Amino acid sequence: MIEEMHTQVREILGAEIDPIFFEVAALIDNKAVGGSKFLPWLLAYKYSAQEVKTLCALPDENWKPELGELCVSQEFADKVGLDLYDIKDFLVRAYLGGEVKPDPVYGPSLQKDRIEWVDLQPNPYWAERLPRAYYECLNLYLATEMQPYMDKTIEAAKAAGKPTATARVIPRYDSVKDFPNLQPTENYKTVLMTRQKLTVQNCPCRFRVEEAHCDMHVCVEANKAATQLINMGASRPYSWKETFDLVQAAGKRHPVLQTGRVGDTIENFSNILCNCDVRYCGIFKNYMRLETPLAASDYVQKSRFRANVNPDICIRCGKCISERCMFKAIKNIYDPVLGKEAYKVEESLCMGCGNCVETCPSGALKMIEVDPPEVLATTLENKLY
Repeated sequence: MIEEMHTQVREILGAEIDPIFFEVAALIDNKAVGGSKFLPWLLAYKYSAQEVKTLCALPDENWKPELGELCVSQEFADKVGLDLYDIKDFLVRAYLGGEVKPDPVYGPSLQKDRIEWVDLQPNPYWAERLPRAYYECLNLYLATEMQPYMDKTIEAAKAAGKPTATARVIPRYDSVKDFPNLQPTENYKTVLMTRQKLTVQNCPCRFRVEEAHCDMHVCVEANKAATQLINMGASRPYSWKETFDLVQAAGKRHPVLQTGRVGDTIENFSNILCNCDVRYCGIFKNYMRLETPLAASDYVQKSRFRANVNPDICIRCGKCISERCMFKAIKNIYDPVLGKEAYKVEESLCMGCGNCVETCPSGALKMIEVDPPEVLATTLENKLY
């Protein structure tokens, strides 16, 4: 089975393709030096050269809102030499595939954000039609082009003394809910209750990795992002309570790193709320597998809290080390004060996610507040991909 998939990957990436695919790929991904070695072939696997030429001709200069958000004028159809009905069918498929997005001013337009394009690849329409080999090629694109670009960007920002994190950790609700100084943007329940619209979709990162499909339905989108996914048929509306209960249950079965682009006010909160498994996360995967001079907190800023162990009631069951901590921050080491081995949290590695705290059977693990609320004052808007 693995050899068969590898053969399919070689067939996809070894195919002779029309130059138009390189042209469109360069518009979607303008950061790949010398052009992407994967994206043109991924596009060619889904569409014909004539269809992709239609993407290059967008937007339609004769488009009007009354035509519809994914429709074009007859003049545009004549220009590209395709039947108007065929163009509409293609634009719907390309919209579901992430290559086209509706624009209220210009009509259907080419997607020019490679992150959004990657995150839209698990759309159910295409997921039912594309082989696993396609998503393996997508993994290669991420691992060999997008991730190294992000790492180099972070390293350059660090060297220049600039912020590097793309988002901030939101601690697990049960681990911090009793703190009187808990800010609205740190309270996951409050965050969900204040969103106008919510939906949950399959996590794009887990979806791309076949062995990671357990608890895949945990990626929360809000407001504009939720509307887009619902309109695409990729999900449905969720209530805040339904979303909260789903994420709570999933995080207790398997640890998740809750993150979002957060400011000091609830209005500044991100429309995308990730619940990541760092082993498969598009941001953390290379960090977890490869030696790197970067720390986890270079990618995502820590929460204001850290886990702390009370050795007097710790039963040393090992659950926090073997099952819950994703960053190897909890160690079983000799404590000279106690005169014996004890569990300790290495604060420099702890991200303040609360996964170990919420499932500690003895209650020995608790969160402590280490940073003031003022650290939340900066909205994180870095785009490192």
